[in-house]
Amino acid sequence: MRKHLFVLAALLVVLSMLAAQCGAPATEAPKATEAPKATEAPKATEAPKATEAPKATEAPKATEAPKATEAPKATEEAKATEAPKAAEAKLKIGLVTDVGKVNDGTFNQFAYEGFTKAAKEFGLESAFIETQQPTDYEKNVKQFIDEGYGMIVTVGFMMGETTKKMAEAYPDVKFAIVDFAYDPVIPNVQGLLFREDQAGFLVGALAGQMTKSKTVGFVGGMAVPAVKKYRLGYEAGVAHVCADCKVIGVYIDSFTDPARGKAAAESQIAEGADVIFGAGGPTGSGAILGAAQQGVWVIGVDQDEYLTTFKGGKEKGADKLLSCAGKRVDVAVYNAVKAAATGTFEGGTTMLDAASNGIGLTPFHDAEAAIPAEVKAKLDEIFKMMAEGKLDTGVDPVTGDKLTAAPAATEAAKATEAAPAAAEAPKATEAAAAATEAARSDAPAAEEGTWLRVSFAWPCYIDPAVGSDFASSTALANLYDTLVFPNAEGGVDPWVAEKWDVSADGKTWTFTLKKGIKFHDGTELKASDVAYSMNRMLKIGEGYAYLFTDVVESAAAKDDYTVEFKLKSASGLFLPSLARLYILNEKLARANTKAEGPYGEDGDYAKDYLLTHDAGSGAYMVKEFPLQEYLLMQKNKDWWGKFVDGAPDYYKMIGTTEASTIRTMMSNKELEITDQWQTLEALQALEKLPGVKVAAYPNQTSFYFMINNKLAPTDDVHCRRAMAYAFDYDAAVGLEWPGTKPMVGPVNAALGGHNANVTVYRRDLDKARAELDQCKYKDELEKYPVQFVWISEVPDEEKFALLFQANMAELNIPVEIVSTPWMSVVENTSKQETSPHIVSIYVSSDLPEAGPMLKQRYHSSSAATWSQNEWLLDPALDKAIDEALATADQAERFKKYEAIQATLADLSPSIFVYDQLEKHAYQEYLDWPAARGEVIPMMGYDLLGFKIGVKK
Repeated sequence: MRKHLFVLAALLVVLSMLAAQCGAPATEAPKATEAPKATEAPKATEAPKATEAPKATEAPKATEAPKATEAPKATEEAKATEAPKAAEAKLKIGLVTDVGKVNDGTFNQFAYEGFTKAAKEFGLESAFIETQQPTDYEKNVKQFIDEGYGMIVTVGFMMGETTKKMAEAYPDVKFAIVDFAYDPVIPNVQGLLFREDQAGFLVGALAGQMTKSKTVGFVGGMAVPAVKKYRLGYEAGVAHVCADCKVIGVYIDSFTDPARGKAAAESQIAEGADVIFGAGGPTGSGAILGAAQQGVWVIGVDQDEYLTTFKGGKEKGADKLLSCAGKRVDVAVYNAVKAAATGTFEGGTTMLDAASNGIGLTPFHDAEAAIPAEVKAKLDEIFKMMAEGKLDTGVDPVTGDKLTAAPAATEAAKATEAAPAAAEAPKATEAAAAATEAARSDAPAAEEGTWLRVSFAWPCYIDPAVGSDFASSTALANLYDTLVFPNAEGGVDPWVAEKWDVSADGKTWTFTLKKGIKFHDGTELKASDVAYSMNRMLKIGEGYAYLFTDVVESAAAKDDYTVEFKLKSASGLFLPSLARLYILNEKLARANTKAEGPYGEDGDYAKDYLLTHDAGSGAYMVKEFPLQEYLLMQKNKDWWGKFVDGAPDYYKMIGTTEASTIRTMMSNKELEITDQWQTLEALQALEKLPGVKVAAYPNQTSFYFMINNKLAPTDDVHCRRAMAYAFDYDAAVGLEWPGTKPMVGPVNAALGGHNANVTVYRRDLDKARAELDQCKYKDELEKYPVQFVWISEVPDEEKFALLFQANMAELNIPVEIVSTPWMSVVENTSKQETSPHIVSIYVSSDLPEAGPMLKQRYHSSSAATWSQNEWLLDPALDKAIDEALATADQAERFKKYEAIQATLADLSPSIFVYDQLEKHAYQEYLDWPAARGEVIPMMGYDLLGFKIGVKK
């Protein structure tokens, strides 16, 4: 269930450019559109294959760098003279990426290309390490030092503190770091900085001239100096050509989350943006890919994303890419390695800018004809003025802060002509501060009362007809009331409804409401509000509407306290689904409905208003909601329900999952509960903080190896059973948090109607070999290598892929491991001909029963989605699932679920790996039911503010 995972993609977005000492030609400034072209991204499959599953605590080995593809053409300054030969003693050089891969399509890749070009030209021994998580920075650098490497290139602002520490401890080792500089200078470190503000200004001028709506968007990664320079430069460039244009911008606390980037872009498009600039590694790439595929103009960053993100024009939406804010990280890294190889290396800072042709626009490609000649001429004029020092961006070229006043032209020229070593360089400790900046808010700190602050993967949608992910579901459960309330046993209890009746045919449901329940504005909740909420959800068709669309015929108020639902057919899931029908204040919603909108006489159905306001009756109500940063809720003291002792007066949901930010806030007692996406290593580190504990409890999520049942050799049931028996489940759960348990059958054990008595597969090589002997492919397995796909954005999944590969080797079943971005997995699994043999995916149930999970995972209706790579396409199974879901009696329905699970277990369509434990670090001064194991098995209901006591 990728929508809860927020699992997604690679890293930082910053690049480098030519040395400041290498000025532009005296006669003519280069044109904006003449920036050097980036080479095509190395294919993911070219990465060296891992041969052995790494031990959980073992540092990753430095992988020998693959052969460099034809390196990007260096600018004239870089190749003006013949490269001197390397010194006699062969230098060993290492590159440590920020979190992500050397083929990420943005700045890790550009640094890698310059690195491998220099290694090849100077005959240097080279290797690289791809960082899996920020806690590995120091370990990875130290590994190269221990192995005798004389120069180490570190990529990205977030490695500033580690690089400083290692450089000072090992003064004989040379370092170069992308996007960081030190003041005072460290003699053995060369900082590589860029004028991203100039590149941002250029693409801002492009966006400002191409927009029709006069609203443009920016989706950035973390608020580090490079990304801040892109954003503020972009805003200045837009204003330079379009004074009345509006820029909507957001920072996202990750460079490797394309799903959140895409969601942020969609939010900006909904606000009217018709050009989106993405500057945040794979996060930004996700934004522009998603926006382009909706027909919106987009702008990329660092490299030429036409060649990487849009696969040389083969990816849908490539024709909507206007250009990219190019930054020559490859040239900067090449020059630094060249200096070390030729004995000319000096510590200090190098700045690449427009004058040195280190930034610029990449080619317009498919958008060339759509960009008017006068727009291109204006861009060339702006670039020339920046290169000549006649136009300044108003952005500090080092810190990325906005200057109070733009410097004079002569001062601007000085800033670009001199290396900024003497300028105020960012301190190493600012790395964590930059990431924490968006998470903290000074204004709410003045409020008196008790606080509950929880981090979440963002964005968060608080419109009851729109939100459905983890953050949104949590917010909705706190802001709104529902007819029924889920209980710990997987059923529901009366809530707003005090009782209900159902007709004999199961198609008419009548609910009687409690009297006196008040909305946040003081008006009474009536049956008409319930009917309005259902009808609005059905008409909008987003969020949790899928639970009702094929079921509900109509909803109507019979009187003030009686509401009636007519169903299209009997459904056993209608009642529990009502825990997702959040009841809106109809009067307030209609008062804030815009007349113009896609819903006919209902206009915009108050969607714009409900994006940042609530219309509920729940335990909490919205106080502040800066859409892309946090949601602050205040206790509804007039709520009809009951608060536990110490329930917080304020509940702040903070949109960050970045590990160093989370650690800082937990250490400072600025955060009470962390998000569930922290890595195992991050949680272990958090647990060592004074007063911090880790809660791990079952949720509705399970980890599957989804096996394609239509592709040889896994189309043979005996082959699938052989794999299921050969896999080491104990080793797999050993890679997870203590207490994690293997799955028992095809659905999560926490779901109502789970069958604990099905065939269970555990490692038994004798049984595995016996099954393989019955497989029709047993004598020609080498002809059918099994492709195992794991999700690039979830690095921990690689460990399970390697374990599977090692286990299958014992049966002589060849396994090829392929790391694939989430969006590509979604696309590939939508078609039978492109679905792999196996893909590893976490899946959650939206309701606390086995039935919805069975339909989501194995019904033919879900075959062309990411949630079923198995492609069972079994009409008999479909019929059994449909009949079970239509059964109104819960006991009878659960028996039918159990029979289906027994059939599936014998069929072995998947490897049922483990039921995930949801894990959160929390402060010990909380009285939190979930930490005691008291869990409601429905997403969002374990973080109800009215059930959590703050004893601080």
